[in-house]
Amino acid sequence: MDNKQIHDYNNCGNYIVPIEVKNGVCIDIGGNTGAFSLKYVEFFKTIHIYEPQLECYKIIKERLKNYNNIEIFNEAVYNESGKEIELISHGNNDSGSVALNSDIIQVKEWKENIVVNKAKTISFEDILKRSGGYIDYMKCDCETSEYNLLMNKDLSNIGILAIELHWQLGKDNFNKLIDYILKYFNIYKINTYDTLDYPIGTNIERLFINKKFYV
Repeated sequence: MDNKQIHDYNNCGNYIVPIEVKNGVCIDIGGNTGAFSLKYVEFFKTIHIYEPQLECYKIIKERLKNYNNIEIFNEAVYNESGKEIELISHGNNDSGSVALNSDIIQVKEWKENIVVNKAKTISFEDILKRSGGYIDYMKCDCETSEYNLLMNKDLSNIGILAIELHWQLGKDNFNKLIDYILKYFNIYKINTYDTLDYPIGTNIERLFINKKFYV
């Protein structure tokens, strides 16, 4: 079946980047076409981009080739490193919506019979090791893989976590992940409606600040 993906070169999300992390280490999980990292390339000292979708990875490499403070990895975030897993297409064919074929997905908006490509996996532990043991700012937009990446991991060495939380995890998985994140972080509310309630039918972007480093 057709797996041709549509690329958005301008969408970098609505993630807030506080001044406190200026000149720090940024991990951009779900780099898509590189718009977020391009926007903040001069803000951060170092940016590591993780993008498993092969077409997007090639776009990022070409688009950001002139920046020495960026490293790009064609890997999919997961709970362990070194596995090879299929990436499947969302029904909208948007390359930014490609997901790992995982049983963690409860709302089936992805087409398991449309394989975009296969990708090697990388764990949070290995991402942290590459970053030097501390991450000032992690932007995480990885189409439900946030659960497998973060759940039951030691998140104490992330200063600020900016994350898109996907309703397709299902209510139970969604709430389990929120409860786990809140062991390490406080939510940073921009608006009074920035709740952590399960959002039926939509995904939400939220900012979390480490309890250990920020008051």
